Amino acid sequence: MPFLTDPQGRLITVDSTRSKVITANIAITSSTAETDLLAAGATGIFRDLSSICLSNKSASEVTVTIRDATTGGAAKLVIHLAASGGGAVRNYAIPKPQATAANKWTAQCSASVDSVYIEGVWVERP
Repeated sequence: MPFLTDPQGRLITVDSTRSKVITANIAITSSTAETDLLAAGATGIFRDLSSICLSNKSASEVTVTIRDATTGGAAKLVIHLAASGGGAVRNYAIPKPQATAANKWTAQCSASVDSVYIEGVWVERP
């Protein structure tokens, strides 16, 4: 395979190929139920979390639990969001690994609030 270089001959590297990057956006409105954030990958495929951004539209503070398995899996992240526009961004230079292949990622709010918006970026690996 040939190397990719810039016009000065410097080697160009990338963390992951574009075909292996997945994004998802959801809104959780008036619910404390565990909500699918990203569908499960194919058999044997892990989806590792690279970046996540959350914002809280409601007038109440809320805590959001992010899991890498459905129905009460272990919490990967617990993020507190302040009221009325509180938000959080987490970027991982080394993606947070999914523990088991072919599992969903989910989000769950600690309280039923107006709306929490979540955007995530994942990288697939075998």
